[in-house]
Amino acid sequence: MLIAVCGIDGAGKTTQIKNIEEYLKRLGKKVFITKQPSNWYRQDERVRMFLNGEIEDENIIKELALFSATDRLRHIYEEIIPKINEGYVVITDRYVFSAYAYFYTRGIKDIEWLKQINRYALEPDVTFYIKIAPKTACERILKRDGDCAKKEEKDVDFLGEVCNVFETQFFGELSEYFVIDGNQDINNVTEDIINVIEQKLNWQE
Repeated sequence: MLIAVCGIDGAGKTTQIKNIEEYLKRLGKKVFITKQPSNWYRQDERVRMFLNGEIEDENIIKELALFSATDRLRHIYEEIIPKINEGYVVITDRYVFSAYAYFYTRGIKDIEWLKQINRYALEPDVTFYIKIAPKTACERILKRDGDCAKKEEKDVDFLGEVCNVFETQFFGELSEYFVIDGNQDINNVTEDIINVIEQKLNWQE
């Protein structure tokens, strides 16, 4: 089983992933936590320079989108699929839908091209998009990271556009895609997520 948890930074993904993990382990499930992009992408010098606003060449955006897709495919084949085959429930912090939302907002308006380069990505059994007000997310990020916050993380308008892609599913509607109100109390967010997972587990039995 593959569960994807998406949303902008500051939405509370890390907390909710931990709560999902604890819930599944109480049920006796083996759980593997991972994230996309992998460190191969995250630690690349050009990626870091772009995210820090040190490179403003528009041509790099397509290059990074292709790199992101390559990183994703390697991650799926080397990490996600083997763990699923071993009987784990895999929970990934971000997935291909995050790439669609961010790269579209960065300027790649050809969503079909983005989908094409990611066409071999597995479709998750269930995807959660944790919806939160961009201003709230930005405040959390600045409180957490201070001056280390990336350029995009401090741009409320940018984050708002990313949220819009997530919420409208501009990349194509999915039946197992659930928008969760992240502005609620943390426990209520967890409850909403667990209710969906319970139903999914019952369908598989």
